[in-house]
Amino acid sequence: AEERGRGRWPGRGRDRDRDGERLVCESYENKEKQCRIRVRHDVRLVKQKSVTPCTEDRNWGWDRRGVWVSDGCRAEFRVY
Repeated sequence: AEERGRGRWPGRGRDRDRDGERLVCESYENKEKQCRIRVRHDVRLVKQKSVTPCTEDRNWGWDRRGVWVSDGCRAEFRVY
């Protein structure tokens, strides 16, 4: 049973709460990867998963359509 007031949204395969939506986006073999998600306000890198440092505007970024990563950046993001 889902608790009301927690802000969790069932289904869709992603964790979603009032603190944004969780998204994992990963670049393999240094290829650019587009991860489609609706961005309303902002995206923050929450946890880097790659050895390669993820630097915004260098090997990751975002626009209204989603998040992109490149050059081996793999990370968990929070989308607002």
